Amino acid sequence: MSDEKKVGIYRIVCKGKNYIGQSRDIERRFADHKSVYKHSRMQSPLYSDMRKYGLKAFNFEILLECDSSVTNDKLDEYEARYIRAYDSIKKGYNRRPGGSTSSPTLEQRMKTSRTMMGHPCSEETKRKIGKGNERAVICITTGEVFPSVKEAMAVYGNEPHNQLFCGIKSSRSGLRFERYKEKSMS
Repeated sequence: MSDEKKVGIYRIVCKGKNYIGQSRDIERRFADHKSVYKHSRMQSPLYSDMRKYGLKAFNFEILLECDSSVTNDKLDEYEARYIRAYDSIKKGYNRRPGGSTSSPTLEQRMKTSRTMMGHPCSEETKRKIGKGNERAVICITTGEVFPSVKEAMAVYGNEPHNQLFCGIKSSRSGLRFERYKEKSMS
């Protein structure tokens, strides 16, 4: 059983604040969180606190281990339940109510907006972000090519953005995105 991937719901906790997540390979997901904390500039509250307090201040634990045959819908349901039980949107690091298709709540969007106040982007940064989003993207897994990150996100949600801009290389769906090498899509 040591070679089997642990599937289920996990928790990351620091100073009373919780992050609840789900994975089909929890150990790999813990490693992903540690890698993003070290190698990414992602400014989520979780990763900001990891940089501030260090990994030793964080506990990583499995809350619920499931059989590998569990459905994604059931994992979404379990994740949402634990997020509510730990109140980890209001009193923790979660930004969404759980599940792969959930959207941030209005309260969470306001909280995120407040944390970004006072950190305005320069016109140069805005221009670079816009230019980067206009470049073509390819889904390596399916071979689909999109004229821009925005159009790839319309089909696949945040995964293209997370992989291209946030340094997250793995995804729940197994899809992989990269910048398309050709300059034009004609």
